[in-house]
Amino acid sequence: MKNKEEKKIKTILLMRHGKSDWEEDVSDFERTLTARGKNDSPLMGKFLLKSGKIPLLIISSPAKRAKETSELLAKPANSKKKIEFNDSLYENSSGEIIRILQKIDDKIDTVMVIGHNPSIEEATKKLCFREMKSIESGIKFPTSAIICLEAEIESWSELYPGNCTIAWFVTPKLVKELFLK
Repeated sequence: MKNKEEKKIKTILLMRHGKSDWEEDVSDFERTLTARGKNDSPLMGKFLLKSGKIPLLIISSPAKRAKETSELLAKPANSKKKIEFNDSLYENSSGEIIRILQKIDDKIDTVMVIGHNPSIEEATKKLCFREMKSIESGIKFPTSAIICLEAEIESWSELYPGNCTIAWFVTPKLVKELFLK
């Protein structure tokens, strides 16, 4: 039985898309994953499964590299829910990520957002620190990095800057070092 004092926890997984190519004749939106990006994305999905943090909802940028990342990550993570592609996650602001999160169905406790820098880094700073000045450099997200944030809120509409804590931050390099040796 749940303690009446125990607060509900909502979990946010923010991920930067996998490593992508910079081909000359390809638009930014159409950039695809490199071999490394194609290998790191399912690896991170396996990590999510191992960590027990399976998103009930994945919201991804529709850009090709983010779409590929989300699809390659979802299968090994055993995320049986469909992936939602949200146009506002491409060329967006950190404020837009927070607005998207605030509109999530409250039945969902764990959500993943797959997007681009600098908005993923800036959203992390905003969600964890009320004053942006309190963490000037922030957390640097290499490609395929995931941060797990937790908020003691009953409803996603209660999510505001400064009310999240960092549970963990992991990169593909760290996952390889910890689990593949």
